[in-house]
Amino acid sequence: MKTFRSYILVFAVLLAASLGLMSCLHGGTISSITVTPVNATMATGTTLQFIATARFSDGTTLNWSSAVDWTSSETQVALVSNVTGSNGFATSVAAGTTIITATDLTNKLSASATLVVNNIQSLTVTPDPASLTIGANQQFTATETFTPGTVLDVTTLVFWSSSNPGVATISNTSGTIGLANAVAAGTTSITATDLVTNITGSTTLTVP
Repeated sequence: MKTFRSYILVFAVLLAASLGLMSCLHGGTISSITVTPVNATMATGTTLQFIATARFSDGTTLNWSSAVDWTSSETQVALVSNVTGSNGFATSVAAGTTIITATDLTNKLSASATLVVNNIQSLTVTPDPASLTIGANQQFTATETFTPGTVLDVTTLVFWSSSNPGVATISNTSGTIGLANAVAAGTTSITATDLVTNITGSTTLTVP
């Protein structure tokens, strides 16, 4: 037990010394801390990285994310990590609003950001329905509707698929994401899948 306590004491001393050295190398005194993004929005079941920046008395700045203590005012809305390597990494839990705070316990400075977590109500694919002649192309668009009614174009963020690629294919390649090509006569379902939330939206494509 004494050995364990000794390790903890040594670690604390080294951490304090390290932070002190960092402070000395970057202006000596921390005058303020900021957290970014200041106003953030995310969907339930997703993650977002917050960054704490320390400003020193000489005007220099340094990423201070690993040196602060992170808290969320509403842990039922979102959690924020203090684990080494993922400091400031927020994970949304449920719809609502929470305040994400970074506190430098050594210098007794803190800063906060507002995080709004929205539920995804639906994912819509347009045009719906669609019709193409053989050899022709059609750009499909995917939009997600969040509570309380915010709509976001997620065409390049979803995974596209065709239920019958023998009738039409659809691209997931950068620059042509959501672009369908009619191959042969028939009918296929074009589906967009949000791989984070597993919410899908579909439309019917007919090739006469």
